[in-house]
Amino acid sequence: MVDQGGEGREVRRLFADAKKVAQIKPKSALSAELAGSEFTWDNFTVRYTSEGKSEYGLAPIPTTDGKRTGQYLGSLMLSAYKRTQHPKEVAQFIDFMVHDPEVAKIMGYDRGVPTTQAQYDAYQPADPVNKAIAAYEESLVEAGVLEQITPHPNGADICEAAFLRIAEEMALGSRSVEDSVEQFFTESKTALAG
Repeated sequence: MVDQGGEGREVRRLFADAKKVAQIKPKSALSAELAGSEFTWDNFTVRYTSEGKSEYGLAPIPTTDGKRTGQYLGSLMLSAYKRTQHPKEVAQFIDFMVHDPEVAKIMGYDRGVPTTQAQYDAYQPADPVNKAIAAYEESLVEAGVLEQITPHPNGADICEAAFLRIAEEMALGSRSVEDSVEQFFTESKTALAG
């Protein structure tokens, strides 16, 4: 998109075409070469490398003050249905996934950062992509830009899904900005109240 800026200057605004992005799902706009960057988890680099043709780099989230970064390293959370018929077995499985060093050797960064220090120490990345992820994460720790992880409240996953769906509808022109904001807050209030 090209606009006329002040004093006759040409201003370029670049963004991925929403229709093309919707058409290539589940592939990402980044790996489909429709976008030049994406805010997402660092372990997605493995996926993008296998889907796309480009080389990918990792960088921290931009910040205005260098302190409040919104940056943290985490692992996927595991949970269980509270009415399961097999609570002992479920607890054993979660304990195994969270603590056993062999899990980290097998899964690497598939679930994010290995969960415990023992798992972290057990995983030694061998390929260039996972080595790059490890180096990036170590650089964040050394830079001191990481913040405390705040657990998500019940309903946060529903809010995230609503945000992504509504944002796509807005980008495709089927919702106004005002309607999108109202719909998101309506759905989020319901999700977080439950």
